[in-house]
Amino acid sequence: DDIKNAMTLGTKFYVAIDTNTLSIVGVIGVKRVSIKGKKKKWALEISPFATVAKEQGKGIGRKLINHVRKTYAEENVDALHAWVINWRTDLFPKYERLQFTKSDTTRDYIFVKNETKPRKDTHLILYTAPIDIS
Repeated sequence: DDIKNAMTLGTKFYVAIDTNTLSIVGVIGVKRVSIKGKKKKWALEISPFATVAKEQGKGIGRKLINHVRKTYAEENVDALHAWVINWRTDLFPKYERLQFTKSDTTRDYIFVKNETKPRKDTHLILYTAPIDIS
């Protein structure tokens, strides 16, 4: 249902497939959003962004990000936005290696139905990256 809802709201998905096993090893979803306070400036909001656990560290996430950068570089998109949950500190250096920068912008985490309530003070932190890194 989450994927169906995201597609309805304009999210496009790209998948990385292991050509030997024909299994999905990574996914990135992108949705075009306006950049707050900037007239006619657009960003791609990334969600979901994941690599299968046993395939992590092989550059799959970087290839997905680079594919998105290349695909949207000519489409009046200035930045990539990723909202990262505040207690997933293990993800911070991974985003930084992909040229994302942690911002001071935060927003509340919205619980999904049937989810056990996460830790107290859970919120999302905005990480941003330029679309063009040439």
